[in-house]
Amino acid sequence: MSWQAAALFTFVAIAQGSKSVSMADDPYHHLILQNSVVKVFTVEVPPLKSTLPIRRDHNGVIIYLGDSAVVSTVEGYGPLTIMHYDGEVARFDAGKTVTEKNDDGVKPCRNITIEVLKRFADWSYDAVKGEFNYPPAQLSPPLGLDASSTQLLDMRGVIAARIQIAPADSYPVRTHSAALLVALSELELKTDQEGHKLEKQPGEVEWFANGLPAKLTNAGMKPARMVALEF
Repeated sequence: MSWQAAALFTFVAIAQGSKSVSMADDPYHHLILQNSVVKVFTVEVPPLKSTLPIRRDHNGVIIYLGDSAVVSTVEGYGPLTIMHYDGEVARFDAGKTVTEKNDDGVKPCRNITIEVLKRFADWSYDAVKGEFNYPPAQLSPPLGLDASSTQLLDMRGVIAARIQIAPADSYPVRTHSAALLVALSELELKTDQEGHKLEKQPGEVEWFANGLPAKLTNAGMKPARMVALEF
């Protein structure tokens, strides 16, 4: 083989190796909800397997279901191993191609990935302080208590709330615009609408076009854990 042919072969191999796909075309991403606001994917990457190089066309949010170790490779950068915790809520930015490998040899890596079809605020520059002001990208770890609580974060494009409701307790969770509810635990919830129950398994979602109910009551025997995203 001449050096010209070898060079061409190498160029083609590199080009093929870096070809990106949309989330919908990755075998481990499964579209479960789509409307004018969001595309919602359930993701399950088997032990030691990798996604394809995924092109992130929109900003979005990932909610991790269970602890996991992920080797994340952003195009143009080296791999980085990141430990994620159960219930973690993290924002991601558009315009990047990312490959993610499940670094656990036993458990699948599971999450709910939400593409938000409207633009987030990216960053701003504070001329007085002479520094960039980046939007917050991640909620703090869960409080770890059984009491009712809410951890809230405005990601400048979506408001994320990680909610825990103790058994028999009622909690005001009203949102004023469209919202997505993601179950982190088994949910058996009564709403302020008489006779209406909301029952979900971990990882299942529910879309509320007009906002979450004004009040949710935990009718189960264990703390009800969930994430609500308001758009």
